[in-house]
Amino acid sequence: MKTHLFTLTLLLMTSAATFAQSAEEEAIKNVIAGESSAFHQREADKALSYWANVPYASHYYTEKGMGYIRGYDAISKGMKNVLSRFPDADKSLYKNHDYLIRVNGTSAWATFIVDIMEGDKKHQNHDARYLEKVNGAWKLVSVVSTPAP
Repeated sequence: MKTHLFTLTLLLMTSAATFAQSAEEEAIKNVIAGESSAFHQREADKALSYWANVPYASHYYTEKGMGYIRGYDAISKGMKNVLSRFPDADKSLYKNHDYLIRVNGTSAWATFIVDIMEGDKKHQNHDARYLEKVNGAWKLVSVVSTPAP
């Protein structure tokens, strides 16, 4: 009987930990999707609301001249500049998949693949995000995006 009770306790503890991890992973995916959607809709302030306002934030995008930007203020300025130059919503279709997410307390690392359909042209990006929990909410701290080979 003690063995069954011990086994049941371990099973419940494992299930609870898995559920907590899954909830965190879903929250992280929602932050990634929310920021991307707001950016593609050209809503700079909404996109920036998904970012941690920290001096060590970084954004590295190897396509379309974005380059490497360090610091929240520079990211904010750069994003607003790009979106003002291209004010029309991006009509391309984006699908994120093959997530690998590692949550470690109040920080997390996520990698994934983005399928992009621009008209009849399809390509992929390989993306990575570093996030931190700020006042109970996941916030982006670093974004890396590069076209797939």
